[in-house]
Amino acid sequence: MKKIKTLLILAVGALSAAACGFPLFARVPDVTFTLNFIISGLKHDTSTAKIADSTRLLLPTAATMTVTLVADSGTAEAQTRTVSIGTETMVPVGFTAVPLGSYTVSAEAFAPDGTTLLFSRTAALTLDSAAVSVTLNLLPANPADLPALIGETVTFSLAAGEALTWLVPAGSPFFAGTRGVLVSGGEELSFFIQSMDGKTIESGTDSTPGIANSLPLDEDLCFTFYNKGSSDLQGISYQVAHSVSYLASPASGGLAPVDSGAWLSGASTVAKGGVSGAPIRDGITERLHWNTASDGSGTSYVFGQAIAIGTSNIVLYPIATATVDPANDSVLGKTGPGGGKVFHDKGTYDGGWRYLEIAPYDQAPLSALVMWSNITNALVSGTSADVGSGLANTLAMVGQAGYSSVIPNAASVCLEFSVENNGTVYDDWFLPSSGELGLIATNLIDAGLQGSRTVNGMDWDYWSSTETAASTASEWYYQDVSPYGTIFTLSKQKNTMMVVRAVRTFSNAGL
Repeated sequence: MKKIKTLLILAVGALSAAACGFPLFARVPDVTFTLNFIISGLKHDTSTAKIADSTRLLLPTAATMTVTLVADSGTAEAQTRTVSIGTETMVPVGFTAVPLGSYTVSAEAFAPDGTTLLFSRTAALTLDSAAVSVTLNLLPANPADLPALIGETVTFSLAAGEALTWLVPAGSPFFAGTRGVLVSGGEELSFFIQSMDGKTIESGTDSTPGIANSLPLDEDLCFTFYNKGSSDLQGISYQVAHSVSYLASPASGGLAPVDSGAWLSGASTVAKGGVSGAPIRDGITERLHWNTASDGSGTSYVFGQAIAIGTSNIVLYPIATATVDPANDSVLGKTGPGGGKVFHDKGTYDGGWRYLEIAPYDQAPLSALVMWSNITNALVSGTSADVGSGLANTLAMVGQAGYSSVIPNAASVCLEFSVENNGTVYDDWFLPSSGELGLIATNLIDAGLQGSRTVNGMDWDYWSSTETAASTASEWYYQDVSPYGTIFTLSKQKNTMMVVRAVRTFSNAGL
């Protein structure tokens, strides 16, 4: 098991030029400078080419270091310095009267036996009249071979004070652009990932979340673990993680969501929104979904739908509908301002609204069914089955004497729902009336525009806000099986646990 140290060099110095009179070329200017080897493993910020101020790893495993300076022209004699490495965080290595020019500086760090090479690295150094600065990141001299994955996981142990480096080849499933999850059962394990020029790309501690697509796909990388504690760590596990990426195209207006998560096989995430298809009218846009195939022949996902993570990265392509005559064509099934599907267009803007849209997903899904209300045996009075009455019905439900939302119910989960789409938060949702649920059946489900249950379609018993008696209310049953032939409405006891999908009204400009 190799002991690892990462070292960074900073070179600073003062230029010395001869005051020798004529001729001016009688003496070559030189410089005296010090190479400061920072051995506390400061993370290198490649975006700004500066040293970040957050200290990372200290691997006190090497005992000596030899630094050699060789002129590229061969006209100057090579200079070599050997220094001891203790517990300090910086080791200075001085050079004097070095002629200006181009050099190659190399460093080698050795184990306490003085012969076992642990780290080595070379870099170019130019000495001129400007300030001298060079960064030299040492890499492990002999990284260990990458172990085989067993079910996307590898398990290993690390003794107290020891480090281990694996060389991860380009294209290896160990990364695939994203670092996986490291779990040691302790708090003393640290890691860092270096490119082959020695720069640190990513570092952290046990269980630090990975960042999707933060690692290069076409480069070999060094993956180092360090047990900085005083106890051995047994059963350390590293599990491969995967990414979910969204691609932009004209179908999505050239935009795409970003999922920065590192997802383990067997986990799930949800399809992101925030991107719409081309505008049609009144804040309505082309129906946009994401598909694993660029031609739409793969698996489809819509905003809010669960995405199951398998054993590979997922790349999603935008697929959108196309409207021929935006001013007059039907917008049923297209995307409303709140990210759901439009299921009703009454054709006029009277009463403060023209369109109805369903929420992008259930507010009370099969895993969290709710009763109609906490009051199950008294009339609300005044609810209606009419289209356009859902909001008034919902407000009447929560205004009933004794109503409470401490335990979620059909009215509360709708009124409390909010969703952000394209930078705007929509929080004006309500429980649909029986007539409004009927329009969903006719205009979306029967027409095949609502998708399937696997893409947030409606499938099961859904509460309406229409009361039918003191202890009953209307519900609609939707069967998510083509050709969607089983759709009907019933009255159910208010204490029945059922699914809920909210709706909202809007008019022009998506209001």
